[in-house]
Amino acid sequence: MGIVTLSSRIFYDMGRGGVGVPWLVKLHPRFNAPTRLVIMICTVALVTGVLVGETTTPATVVGFIGSTTTLGLILVYFAIALAGLRNFNSSQSRAGQNPLSLVAYIVLPIIAMGLLGYAFYSSVIPVPAFPYNLAPYIVVVFALIGLTIYWRARHRGVIDPLSSDDQLIADPELRPTYGPAA
Repeated sequence: MGIVTLSSRIFYDMGRGGVGVPWLVKLHPRFNAPTRLVIMICTVALVTGVLVGETTTPATVVGFIGSTTTLGLILVYFAIALAGLRNFNSSQSRAGQNPLSLVAYIVLPIIAMGLLGYAFYSSVIPVPAFPYNLAPYIVVVFALIGLTIYWRARHRGVIDPLSSDDQLIADPELRPTYGPAA
């Protein structure tokens, strides 16, 4: 239930922000829940569960989900290290930094990307047994879907990745607070 609730709300926020599918972003008048998204997610889960349940064991399913998630997280952390390398070395970030921090801002992301690349490589080479050999392909398909959504939103003007205006920082109500207000 938690995954259905969380994923339906994430897709709802994406759609509300202009990134998702507009006809799915409709709240139920009484329950104030994204009903169409909940039904879609439950349908995908049911079909997947029936197909997987008929072909393998629960232990294999858990292992497959774990390996697929791990490969996806490796790609996410690689992208974070790459973004750190880019952002820490911009002309704005370099102003007033000492040489030691410049080395750290270059060397640490490169080391992280190397380790993550090795972890990804050693997870897929040698090729694991079925169904674990499908995990990298599933991760690549979902990454391509995510990049397509990002590309469409960027070209429609919904998001601007180079903008310094962060909604969480710009909107005082959304800004995170740490401890008592001053």
